[in-house]
Amino acid sequence: MKRTTLVSSMLVFLLALSLVSCDSMFNTNIFAKMTHKTPSVSEIEQKSPEELKTYISSDANVTILKDNPDLKEAALESLATTYTSTDASVTTTDKQTAAVVAADISIQTVPVAAQFSSDLLAALVDGSAENLTSSGSVTADTVSSFIETVLPADVVTSIKAGDATPPSSFTDLISAFFEANTAYQALGTSLEYVDTDGDGIADSYVYADGVVSSSESSELAINAVIAGLITAIDTNGSADTTAATSAEISTALWNAMVTGTADFTIEDSVLDSLTSQNDDGSSTNSIAKIVLASSLASLLGDM
Repeated sequence: MKRTTLVSSMLVFLLALSLVSCDSMFNTNIFAKMTHKTPSVSEIEQKSPEELKTYISSDANVTILKDNPDLKEAALESLATTYTSTDASVTTTDKQTAAVVAADISIQTVPVAAQFSSDLLAALVDGSAENLTSSGSVTADTVSSFIETVLPADVVTSIKAGDATPPSSFTDLISAFFEANTAYQALGTSLEYVDTDGDGIADSYVYADGVVSSSESSELAINAVIAGLITAIDTNGSADTTAATSAEISTALWNAMVTGTADFTIEDSVLDSLTSQNDDGSSTNSIAKIVLASSLASLLGDM
């Protein structure tokens, strides 16, 4: 009976294929279409943070969000509603998951930003990011220099050519991290400093169970640091308290790399809180909390 059913199923399948032209068969990934149907905005909005986390674990689904800005926006808005919620019924797990997924969507849907993130982590591991992590050496110039060493080849070529305007890949990269910063700030705020060794003294920042793995925490932390540094760039001068836009930051960074002169600053208060801890090991900075909650904390011991 099972054999008959199998043969019948195969015949039906072959018959279905016979109705499809050879040209469309060999030029269309029909299985991708069957597996990764483009959802509606309403379907995206109805997904929980955990469901969206599962959804973007597929590269094909990330591509769908990348190619459909309305779906991406719907996902980000839905997640923001959760991670900014003050409703007691919304759990810390849901808030943290929503923030992590929102930041991931902002970065992963911009391929150049995703690659940049990977290269940054590699630079930290192999030691080539020393100037970015050594105490007292973090300045606008060292940040610009470090960013240039891990930028895509086409962007570096454009810099060396002295192009006055940055390529879209560069502005897209900056925009992705700029956008992700809101979620990272919320994530860091949600982290609690707790006692993990049972001695009654708080000693570590921890995520709620199941939000991120130890390995995932490293890339998350470096992304948060870059997002925090980028959004801390001040292009308007101390007399103007208006926060710089993503476009203004892109232009300022680009001009610095092309001309070799940084016409911007990174707020000292941000750098101080990011690179220092309280006597008990805690921090008041949301991004620093994310770093301290990660396996990257020991690597950044000289922050």
